[in-house]
Amino acid sequence: MPIDVNCSAWKGFRTGEWRHLVNVRNFIQKNYTPYAGDESFLAPTSERTQKVWDKSHALILEELRKGILDVETDAISGINNFAPGYIDRDNEVIVGLQTDAPLKRIVNLYGGMRMAESALEQYGYKLNPEIEKHFRTYRKTHNDGVFDAYPHRTRVARTVGLLTGLPDAYGRGRIVGDYRRVPLYGTDFLIEEKKKDLDALDGAMTDERIRLREEVQMQIRALQEMALMAKGYGCDITKPAETAHDAVQSLYMAYLAGVKENNGAATSLGRTATFLDIYIQRDLNNGTLDESGAQELIDQFIIKLRLVRHLRTPEYNELFGGGGGESDGHVPDVPYDIPGFPIPISTGAIDNDYMNSRFEKFRKLLGNATEEELQQTEQELHKSFAFLSQEEQKYADIFLHDIKRGDVVPVEGKTFRDYVTEYMAKAQDDRIHRFAAVFGLDETLLRGMMSHRVTEGNINDFGRFDALKATADKKKAKAYFETGSHTPLPPPKLAMKLDKILRDFITNGGFDLP
Repeated sequence: MPIDVNCSAWKGFRTGEWRHLVNVRNFIQKNYTPYAGDESFLAPTSERTQKVWDKSHALILEELRKGILDVETDAISGINNFAPGYIDRDNEVIVGLQTDAPLKRIVNLYGGMRMAESALEQYGYKLNPEIEKHFRTYRKTHNDGVFDAYPHRTRVARTVGLLTGLPDAYGRGRIVGDYRRVPLYGTDFLIEEKKKDLDALDGAMTDERIRLREEVQMQIRALQEMALMAKGYGCDITKPAETAHDAVQSLYMAYLAGVKENNGAATSLGRTATFLDIYIQRDLNNGTLDESGAQELIDQFIIKLRLVRHLRTPEYNELFGGGGGESDGHVPDVPYDIPGFPIPISTGAIDNDYMNSRFEKFRKLLGNATEEELQQTEQELHKSFAFLSQEEQKYADIFLHDIKRGDVVPVEGKTFRDYVTEYMAKAQDDRIHRFAAVFGLDETLLRGMMSHRVTEGNINDFGRFDALKATADKKKAKAYFETGSHTPLPPPKLAMKLDKILRDFITNGGFDLP
């Protein structure tokens, strides 16, 4: 259903394109007020927040002692698969938990059965056998799909340890959802917009279009499930948020839906501070909110974020926080430390930080340690490459080789990931340059196409592929394809080969020519 552009929820906001189209960026640009002052405006912790935090504090300390507090084994991950849960219902201003109890973890089987079972076993839990039976019978996991795709050579290389860092134990990926859309527009409007997207995806039923239509349908169902989950807590997120409280609550509900369903190793909240500040400032200006109330909203929001957990093996959980107990009345090494912008730690950040700590140790020992110490540190650094892709590991090894040869002197403050990224970018740049030179192509046109997400379906949009192909030097192409062959290529066959290699190079993101 369309939103009334003059709806009361948007009263007090400056107008813009955002009132007619889903455009959160435009809303922020039109309405934010820069703040250059200090923190003196902050209000003390409210009595309600203190009560909620005291209970949360005690639970976190208990979890730190035990390693894990509880696991739901009779249901698996899903947006609306759990009854509403509370910390202290009478004092919670912002409501919502991943399960029906704080710090109770979810079993996510969609990435792979083995990892979930391993984590459960190490903590002394066992999945409901009926769930396990039906999931194995009727559902294919990410892990199953990856192994179905692996050729024999990859399985062998993986088994002997030649290949590491493969994303087969669980699905890897970076999820940064724009959860701000839910409070700004409400799920009803977002669903209507998604239905328009679905209608636009009409035409020849190619593999890509079928997949896109299926994904949009899943997005619509997820928004519907999100609204039902919020309703269980007494929250209506189907309409735009009327107040700052509604905005914080709706945004959290949208994020909560994500961490209920996804194995959130890399699920980030994103930068929401400016967005929420717009609502808070408006309510402060119209007298419906004071600094104490605003502080209460954000404090309780942050408490909820600090309670987000995912089922991991013990060694993985150690990366998220320390052990230890209470020392001086504060929570030591809280697993989700959220400074500045409330963004939960991701596995990507953890893996990178750990790898960089090994690199810093290696860098500091260069020229200042025995060969044995340096070799041991280098081995530790190599072990931290496990989360990198095969391509990234290749350039990480090249970079280390260059350091040991003296070709590169590491600079303090520059991370290992920075160097790997630079090496890969340089390699890609050389790859494109060589490909253009070998076939006599217009390098600027080639780079332009390589900078976009080109697929087989859109490769010739606006005739761009034909225009690029027309710049090829036929003599150079002929020389390349006839190298090592004693049979001259007739023009039609030459054209076919050139077309294929150019398409493959662009749609695969480039490759090294033999």
